[in-house]
Amino acid sequence: MRFLLGLTRTLVALSFGLWIGGLVFFGAITAAIMFPMTKQAGQPALAPQMVGPMLSRFALVCAVCSVVLVLGWALDGVLTRRGKGWMAQGALTLAAVGLGTFLNFGLLPQTERDQSAVLPLYARAVEGNALSPQEAALKARFDAGHKNFNRLAGINIYLLIGALACLMARTLPARERAVERERERVGFFARS
Repeated sequence: MRFLLGLTRTLVALSFGLWIGGLVFFGAITAAIMFPMTKQAGQPALAPQMVGPMLSRFALVCAVCSVVLVLGWALDGVLTRRGKGWMAQGALTLAAVGLGTFLNFGLLPQTERDQSAVLPLYARAVEGNALSPQEAALKARFDAGHKNFNRLAGINIYLLIGALACLMARTLPARERAVERERERVGFFARS
């Protein structure tokens, strides 16, 4: 039973790491490098054409991670006592999975559809050509949707990190927790 619990928690931690790492990779590395680089090269439409398909494939990775996270959390609850840490981990995990599902299978496809109509407008705007009011409205709608997607993806990172922190806190040995609490209590009285 300890082996199964250890395996479950390892798979859950790996899934958290893969999902969080993927979000950081796309947000802080890929997009941060590709968009300025392609804009500087005079090809601003190239970056979204490359990043979009990568995000679509990453959505499938997130779906697999979601299944592992939810099933792992449930199995962890069967194998151990269900305390406040387990409940907090579950609430944060379910919120992250729900938000991730909305992002990857709701907002991302819509953003990609809008992107195909908007990319020629970006190319024209870079060349200095003015956009019609309808084109400007389409571009503004895409920009707002893209900004909303990025904001919600940022929130999802915090939810995932919070759930991972709950898992890690729950894996601390009980004896270490008791010693830690005693040190805090003694330290508190020594400072008083």
